[in-house]
Amino acid sequence: MKKVSFSFELSPEQKLEKQRQSEALLKDQRVIQWLQQNQLDADYVYLNSTKFQQWISSISLCENCQGLTYCAQQMKGQYFDLYKDRDAILSFGIHRCHFYKEHQKLYSHEKNYVYHHLSAEQLQIDLSKLDLSNENEEYRETLSHIVRILLDEGATKGLYLCGIPGVGKTYLAAGICNHYANRGKMCAFINVSKLISELKLYFKNPEELGNRLRVLHQVDVLVLDDFAGESISEWERDEIITPLLNERMEHKKLTFFTSNYTIQDLRSKYNITSKSGGDAVAVERLIARILALANEEAVKGVSRRK
Repeated sequence: MKKVSFSFELSPEQKLEKQRQSEALLKDQRVIQWLQQNQLDADYVYLNSTKFQQWISSISLCENCQGLTYCAQQMKGQYFDLYKDRDAILSFGIHRCHFYKEHQKLYSHEKNYVYHHLSAEQLQIDLSKLDLSNENEEYRETLSHIVRILLDEGATKGLYLCGIPGVGKTYLAAGICNHYANRGKMCAFINVSKLISELKLYFKNPEELGNRLRVLHQVDVLVLDDFAGESISEWERDEIITPLLNERMEHKKLTFFTSNYTIQDLRSKYNITSKSGGDAVAVERLIARILALANEEAVKGVSRRK
């Protein structure tokens, strides 16, 4: 069978444009360096001028880049680089910049979060890098209690961090969760109000509702952030929160809480009055499970929110 050729003859105008493009490329230090590294000459640039031009256009977008937030590439942190095979055929490959690699390193632990409501900034919180130089003695003592748990590989009881809004409870809890995620533990960091709102979407789908909750039952480490942040219904208290805590208590799963309320305050907060009267027994059942899962720790200080 006769081999079919797909080569096309350039018009004089196209040849002239190709020549101009090649001459411009050969003045570019990046092209010169690439040719030297690959031991190739100017003819190679002429033959592959279009690909060289595409390469220069791609890497030029990275000049003076300040980070992924400002990345101009179509795929953030990734650009087309030129590669030559043994047959001197030129092709493109994806190259990841140092900003991208650093980002991947910072967020590599996120794969161990099966579910979370953390921001990008919160995912970077590292308690080992916390500056305590301007912290009061009470805050340092709280951190020492946290560190004691983090260093105990067999710990099964977490902390109930309570204090005024803005004192830094969520910050500490995020740092706790990141610590365990960085060590390969399956984690979940949940804002309770958001969780309830999300679960309501599955109210008419008990199977999916059960699947969502099962994840929280089983994770190695669970943080329930802003506990009692909003008033909840009897259904939410007795069908969602209490069974979740009961399951984790029975299986000795490490659980942490943050709340603006002390545990004593929760008694009135969760003592929902219904048509049948007070519901003190259900509230005490909930409180008992919190106390079984975590020790109360008051986070003291002034609000850090500006």
